[in-house]
Amino acid sequence: MKKAIYAFIAVFVILTGCNRGNMPEPLKAVSDIINQHPDSALALLDSMEAEKARWNRDAQMRYDLLRLKAQNKLFVDFPNDSLPRVLVDYFDS
Repeated sequence: MKKAIYAFIAVFVILTGCNRGNMPEPLKAVSDIINQHPDSALALLDSMEAEKARWNRDAQMRYDLLRLKAQNKLFVDFPNDSLPRVLVDYFDS
């Protein structure tokens, strides 16, 4: 089950990585460094948590996707699969 969730996340990260035009600038910066420095990317995402409420739905979902990607690269266990399922539903539509 976890492998399927990780596969869905990976696919959506790849598919959404090409469409960064609507992302706020701070998310673009995180997206640029997340593969080489996931720990720094996660710290940046933590610092943006308060800004997230002001972003549109698309930017909020991209934030969550980047956060899951950074956590996955740092081998952080996900407590459940509810957020990945929400992201899959959102990016699938």
